[in-house]
Amino acid sequence: MTPSASRLQLVELLRGLAAVSVAWFHLTATHKNSWVAASGTYGWLGVEVFFVISGFIVPYSMKKLFSRYRFRDAPIFLMRRIIRLEPAYIVSLLLVLALYHASRLAPSFQGIDQYYSPQQLLFHFFYLIPFTQHQWLQPVYWTLAYEFAFYLFMALTLSAFCGRHHRSAAIACVGILAAGILAGVLPARLMLFVMGFAVFRKETGFCGKGEALLLIAVAGFAMIMSGSTIEAICGSVTALLLAAGTGISFPPRAAAVITALGTISYSLYLVHIPIGGRVVNLGHRFVQTSSQEFALSILAMAISLCAAWVLWRLVERPSINASRKWAPRHLPSPLAVS
Repeated sequence: MTPSASRLQLVELLRGLAAVSVAWFHLTATHKNSWVAASGTYGWLGVEVFFVISGFIVPYSMKKLFSRYRFRDAPIFLMRRIIRLEPAYIVSLLLVLALYHASRLAPSFQGIDQYYSPQQLLFHFFYLIPFTQHQWLQPVYWTLAYEFAFYLFMALTLSAFCGRHHRSAAIACVGILAAGILAGVLPARLMLFVMGFAVFRKETGFCGKGEALLLIAVAGFAMIMSGSTIEAICGSVTALLLAAGTGISFPPRAAAVITALGTISYSLYLVHIPIGGRVVNLGHRFVQTSSQEFALSILAMAISLCAAWVLWRLVERPSINASRKWAPRHLPSPLAVS
């Protein structure tokens, strides 16, 4: 197995596990005072894993696709990301709205009566909800705003990070982020992207192992000093796994399952609350024991996975194929365009 293929499997594994852990966190959170709820207590850390992966895979894909990335390549990169990710996101928004209005029609509806304005939906399309008084339609969307902001940042700055003064640019960026986090101005989770970026620098030859480890350590230290200890540990472990990815392999059958799970991870992330969450809400009236709660959450997860596959098959996969038409030249390995 080639190093890139081995790392691809690891990335897909981490993506799949991250999506499943976040889904399990949400699908068990309403089971009060039971071991089922406890089993998903730290599932939210899957978000941290996603951020570290993005910190690595986004600049890595840009470097592979453009070879020598320049600022003028930013529109192509951003169009690829928008075409790749936005359709599934919009479909999930419509799904949330449709299911909410369908729930309101039920005689037994006990939820909060809400009104979603056109302005609120427009702000969702551009990930601008944090800058308004509106709320996200579902909890996971805030993470997509972080991801999109990172895409914009990479589009504007990767040429500097890959240029003649790449080391100075990296040091300055990490220093500014660390100062902002320690001052309480910036969120600590930004350092998760730095951890992934440190792996990118090592894998593309911009720095050695020692410098990459130092960047990860500085990022982790800043997070710990700001009170995000668990997040720092999770991010550091993820980054170290990515850095050691070429030495990890899986049996063929396990690799097939891992790849499939990683492939639909984005779709699972989008649909597990509107689909799986409703399964749990509907099933609560029929369960009494912890074992029944566990079975209910497993059922909700299974239905969420099926819904994720449908979303991937009908929306996400065509979007991926469409995004590839914006390549400036022949496409590189699958890892680089994921």
